[in-house]
Amino acid sequence: MQCPHCGTEMPAANNFCEDCGTALATLAPAAAASAAGLAALPAGAGVPQRSLYAPPAELCPNCHAAVSEIDAQGFCTRCGLQRRSPQRDHMEIPIGDGVAAAAVSDRGLRIFRNEDFVALAQAGDRLVAVVCDGVSNSRCPDQASAAAAAKAADLLLAAVDPSEPEALMREVVLAAQRAVLAIDCPAEPDRDPPETTLVAALVRGPRVTLAWVGDSRAYFVQGRAAHQLSHDHSWVNQVVDAGQMSMEDALRNPCAHHITLTLGGPVGTEVRREEVSTLAFVGPGAGWLVLCSDGLWNYLT
Repeated sequence: MQCPHCGTEMPAANNFCEDCGTALATLAPAAAASAAGLAALPAGAGVPQRSLYAPPAELCPNCHAAVSEIDAQGFCTRCGLQRRSPQRDHMEIPIGDGVAAAAVSDRGLRIFRNEDFVALAQAGDRLVAVVCDGVSNSRCPDQASAAAAAKAADLLLAAVDPSEPEALMREVVLAAQRAVLAIDCPAEPDRDPPETTLVAALVRGPRVTLAWVGDSRAYFVQGRAAHQLSHDHSWVNQVVDAGQMSMEDALRNPCAHHITLTLGGPVGTEVRREEVSTLAFVGPGAGWLVLCSDGLWNYLT
């Protein structure tokens, strides 16, 4: 099904567009009937005013629909509002104590919830950063990103001094995937099980070890130059690396935003150890290590 307002493809079972909130075709007749009913009110009758009291938590905060009218994605089937968590709408983590590090994530303009999640922590000389981006057309993408980021960060902080940091990173990513697979999310037609991208960094002094799955990225920024460190698991890179298309042609293709590897997803597509990408390096002088989802790099080249 395609949203009549923004054109985004949606599962047939959806009542509302996940990107813009527009009522989809299945609700169009009801919406038309409602509008006609308001137009037919006697002159001077007016439209009933919204109550000023705070509705109980189980009701829709917009139209006060009963909890039975809230669907599995948190959408109110009466007015289209999706419940959101203020804690997820804006996340901000500063770290001091001699380490200039911080993390921030904000809900975007198109999706009704923040499907990204960030974990940032320091223990001794060890700094850990993880960014995950839940796949929007999967079930519970916000839970998938949170579970993967939290598990990866916890394990990297608890790990014994690693002699083979890249091997450690691969094991941590596989553990993050198991956390995603363990999410109890109701089955829905036309939606894959929970899945997410991940990029993680283990920093000890100038030594950095990265691991990633999907298209969340790592950059090293010096001055006004940004050097991409990760290589997306994407359809674009797949066809360009194989010499089948130029980068310019691939980016114009309808498949340009397809990712080819995620944590979780349909049964049988789970990431294997050898598929986890890693990179270990010594920082080339002063600069900034930046981890981000496509919510940043899609808009800032």
